[in-house]
Amino acid sequence: MAESSSGTADIQSERLTTEISLLEAMYPGRVQYNDRTQEVQYSRGTYNSNSVGGDGGGDGGGSLTLRIPSSYLADNDAAAAAAATTTTTISIPQTDADNGLPEILTARDASGNDIRTQTQKMIKTDLELRRGEEVLDQILMAFDDLVDGREGGGRRRRDDDDDDQDQDHQGDRDGDHGNTAQPKIVCKTVIIWLHHLLATSKRKLATSPTPPSLSGISKPGYPGILIYSGPTELVNAHVRDLRALKWQAFQVRWDSVDEERQRQDKEDMDQEAREMTTEWEFTHAKGKVVEVATMAELVGAIVQETHRQIVLKVLGVK
Repeated sequence: MAESSSGTADIQSERLTTEISLLEAMYPGRVQYNDRTQEVQYSRGTYNSNSVGGDGGGDGGGSLTLRIPSSYLADNDAAAAAAATTTTTISIPQTDADNGLPEILTARDASGNDIRTQTQKMIKTDLELRRGEEVLDQILMAFDDLVDGREGGGRRRRDDDDDDQDQDHQGDRDGDHGNTAQPKIVCKTVIIWLHHLLATSKRKLATSPTPPSLSGISKPGYPGILIYSGPTELVNAHVRDLRALKWQAFQVRWDSVDEERQRQDKEDMDQEAREMTTEWEFTHAKGKVVEVATMAELVGAIVQETHRQIVLKVLGVK
């Protein structure tokens, strides 16, 4: 039994390490983890949304500190097994830590106001957190939305308004009656990260987009990674379809349209910038989405080295 408990603890520790690494990639310079105190500190601060893989954090500030309980990432079976070894049962009120969820130590909005109560309410009522699953990313994103909402504007998340941005971009040109027009973006590529991709039904949906002309790659497991490339309208439609399924922690980590627009603001439009508006090439046939088993296979299925580097950087591998 001791060996089993030790093995479970090692698995939990490894999963937590992986989760923290992903958070550090999602929020560069804004997430700190203290292994001794088991505390995660998240600071919104001033964040440059132009960085690759950035999630467009708000500039208004705000901070959140969470304590990770020892039962975090322990599934119900493990908890039940541990309870079975106890001969005496004591009934006490359950806290979030008892439920295996992170405990809120501090939470402040952009003005420095204490919003622990609001944050706690948001976690309990708005999020469907499950014991034994990684939930830190969901808590941080929900906290961002809470703070933005208190500021009155609300952060418009990049992966929630692909079509709106496309329309706004076109609308900016409607009032211009000059002789030259900006080139229309025909193709786009998106990199999607989600908490996990395990169920057979989900894996089939990931590799069978309704627009059959899309190309891409699907890597199941934890985390799940999806890459789609093709005509902008078709990519947007497929992303909308997947998002409507409300898969856990579904995030568009990178969008070539956003990247290209950011580069258009600069004068040095290099070859890499021009490639942002072209369809990506994969080692398999065009118009097909294939499933791979490992990250190495995913990267290996991408033809151009510049595109491989984008994927590695976005996923925090380098």
